[in-house]
Amino acid sequence: MTDNASARKSGGHANASIRSRALGQIPATLTALNSPLTEERRMALSEAVRSFDDGSVSRPQDTGWVNVLARTFFSYSFDSFSPARLAWEAVIRGLSVIGCADVDNLGALGEMQTAGDALGIRATVSLETTVHVQSYADRELNIAGHPGFMRALGVGFTRVPELDTEAGRLIASLPDHSRARNTAMIARINPILAPVTIDYEADVLPLTPADNAEPEHIAAAYAAKAKTLFPELPDLAVYWADVLGRSPQDVEALLGDATAFGAALWDKLCALGDSGEWCQGDFPGVTDFYRAVEGAGAIPCIYWQNGETVGEADVGRLLDDAIHWGVRAVAVAPDPLWNLPDAEVRERRLGLLAALVAGARERGMMILAGSPMNAPRQKFVDSFDAPELSAYFRDFTDGAFWLYGHATLQRAIRAGVGSEWCEHAFGRARADANAFYVEVGKKAAPGKATRVRIANAGPEANTGEILEALAPLKI
Repeated sequence: MTDNASARKSGGHANASIRSRALGQIPATLTALNSPLTEERRMALSEAVRSFDDGSVSRPQDTGWVNVLARTFFSYSFDSFSPARLAWEAVIRGLSVIGCADVDNLGALGEMQTAGDALGIRATVSLETTVHVQSYADRELNIAGHPGFMRALGVGFTRVPELDTEAGRLIASLPDHSRARNTAMIARINPILAPVTIDYEADVLPLTPADNAEPEHIAAAYAAKAKTLFPELPDLAVYWADVLGRSPQDVEALLGDATAFGAALWDKLCALGDSGEWCQGDFPGVTDFYRAVEGAGAIPCIYWQNGETVGEADVGRLLDDAIHWGVRAVAVAPDPLWNLPDAEVRERRLGLLAALVAGARERGMMILAGSPMNAPRQKFVDSFDAPELSAYFRDFTDGAFWLYGHATLQRAIRAGVGSEWCEHAFGRARADANAFYVEVGKKAAPGKATRVRIANAGPEANTGEILEALAPLKI
């Protein structure tokens, strides 16, 4: 694996052509991969695997690039990607590691693991939620306008924890909290948008495959309902003009661009539906959530937005507090940190990113990079060959391999990061532990056969024996 992202650039262009040809070769299969029906997706995944095996679709070269923060339709994916479609897209684009990080649920877990094994790509599963942080009650973190609340992640899940455990109960409660917040949001918006009103059960949940709706689904439901009440474009434009605070002429033009209109509507409805003061009891506490993550065999992780808030700007304190909470990694979405038209903002955010990376390196915290793809025009994979990001290419890729190394050993012998095995093997030597899991992630070929070889080494295997189990078979 090269550390030079620019060396992979030509491969990325070649893979784009391969993807275009693949879309033409198996369009029905790819459509079925996004089906809301589990059995249709399972059959489509088998067809996708056969398309590689029989040569009808070429498997492109590996770019070395990664995305471990993508959403699937188990929360909200702008392209309605199922876990299987996400994995296929990663293969056809030449990614080395793909990971989903859905909001408030682990619905993608089984399918993501199955698709990764079947398609032969390193796949990981994570979960994002919002937590309350009492020690930051007077400062904003990564959610603007809501001091004391923070987007947090558990990364590298390999199983859904049992319901009779503390971890299982907390994680199982997250969709219920989300439902309560969504219905309260609709209750606030309906009187404002009347006569365009929606019902959560009838209008929103049918837009999801697993009854786990996000605010984006709510916006889509309002847009659809408005079209039924105002089928003529001029009438629809007049209605939304009043809501959006724009002229009917501007809105009529905006309605011609579904992506732009959807983004504008989503922003407006989130503002209308926000109660202003969030209730602490509607979200888990930060230590409770991270304890549940560890109890499920996953890894606590914080999400770093851009360093612009008071809480994030003091990056040293934030990272030290995160370590106290049990955090081992920091998640970032690189594109919004550098791909900006305003040069001053771009330079400021790049400086803040540099401070974050330096702080994480100093503390032995891994960096997980990716694009959530839950909004228009977000990239499938960030431009790791951009000069602004090239200095962090190794951090981003090593973070993804580390996460996959953890998931592989956790699935095989319960020896992931944070396990008793890891504690016994490395103690406080975090840098050594990180380097080992990165190496496992690079050497572990996707698939059950790899986990069987690790399992055959035994749950008491040492680091050398595990790496030997991952060595190429001698023929």
